[in-house]
Amino acid sequence: RRFTDLYHWGNRTTPVSLAAEIQRQLLPSAASCDAAEFALAGALVPAADIAGDTYDYSLDNSDLHLSVTDAMGHDVNASLIATLVVNASRGARRAGEELAEQARQMHQALLDHGKSTFATGQLLRIALDGSRA
Repeated sequence: RRFTDLYHWGNRTTPVSLAAEIQRQLLPSAASCDAAEFALAGALVPAADIAGDTYDYSLDNSDLHLSVTDAMGHDVNASLIATLVVNASRGARRAGEELAEQARQMHQALLDHGKSTFATGQLLRIALDGSRA
C-alpha cells in the first residue's frame, strides 16, 4: 500500500488536511495482526482536519508491543508532535530498550523539540507465551 496512491484515493470521500495526512502516515501499515496466540485489530478514523492521535504495534519473536498516543492539539503541530513521540518510541523499541526507556526517550524528544506542548500515551509489551504483560 505504501507504493501507490490508488489505495488512498479509493478510501477517501473528502479532502484531508495536511495534519490528517501526516497522522495517517504514522499508523501501522496493516490495521490487524494475528498469530497463534492472539488476534489484534486497531482502527483510527481521523476527521479530515485533526491529527494528534496514533496507535502502533509490532510483533517480534517473543513479544507483542503496543502504543497509543495523543499529542495536544488538532492541527499540523499536533501531527508533528505525534511524529516525534511515535518515532522516538519506535527507535527505542527497535534498539531493544525496555518500556521505561522507551517512555524516557519519548519524553526527551518532546523536551528537545516539542517546545511548549505535551503528549499522553500508553506503552504495553505482552509476552506471547503469556508469562508477562
